[in-house]
Order: sequence, then C-alpha cells, then structure tokens
Amino acid sequence: MRLVDSHVHLDDSKFDADREAVIERALAAGVERMMAIGTGSGPPDLETAIRQAERYPFIFATIGVHPHDASKATAETFARLRELAAHPKVLAIGEIGLDYHYDFRRARCSARVPKATGNRRRGRQADRHPLAGGVGGHDGDVGIKTAP
Repeated sequence: MRLVDSHVHLDDSKFDADREAVIERALAAGVERMMAIGTGSGPPDLETAIRQAERYPFIFATIGVHPHDASKATAETFARLRELAAHPKVLAIGEIGLDYHYDFRRARCSARVPKATGNRRRGRQADRHPLAGGVGGHDGDVGIKTAP
C-alpha cells in the first residue's frame, strides 16, 4: 500500500524547531508523497508550498487563498495564482472552500476565492488542476472536490 499525506502544513511555525525530523518520521512511517497546502499566512505570500516542493522530490504543492484570508485577496492575487499554476509541482488549487470552524470571516467573502481561482471554463493554465478544499463546521454547505 502506498501512503500519501494529501494535506500538510509544514510551513507552520510550530514545525520550525523540528521540521526535518517531522518529515523524516513521515517517510520512515511509509509516507511516500506529501501535498503541501499553499496558503501559508495568506496573501501576499502565495509560494509557501512551492518552496517546500522545490526542496523535496516527494513533496508536491497546491496554491490558493485560505477562506480566512479571503478578504486579503485582490485581482493581483488571482493573477499571480494563475501564473503559479504553471509550476510543474503544483497539482491542485487550494486550500479553498467555506470554513466555519473559526468565525474569522464571513462565508460570502470566502466563497469568492474558489470562483476567482477555479473558473475552469476560460482556458487558463490553472484550469488543468483539480480543486482542493472543503467545509469546516457547518452542516448546510458542501465541500469542493472536482476533477479537471
């Protein structure tokens, strides 16, 4: 059986002291691939996961704006995300979705992020990627998982 961790936030400061050891433990436990979620601390830094993916051959990346940071996103943010989607180690757009777990932002604001980053009908480079996202803490909404 192949193990893939499809949602890692290794850029989090809580891993600063032992990030390499955490990665080594995952590999030792049989994890063969990891998907670094590219939201970091939000715009303007959109390349958090790409930096990790470039450093390790077994780490791949997503790009996106976390729902909590949706209010920071601008037209320039979305243009940059479309450019970053061309990177060979970017495999998905995310983390995006509606997240009610923490009430940092209104759902209406976070809902515009998937619309702006995932408009899949316009022939942009980003359109070749699936969307990665979900919903936290609210029974009335649905997650986002679509194929290209």
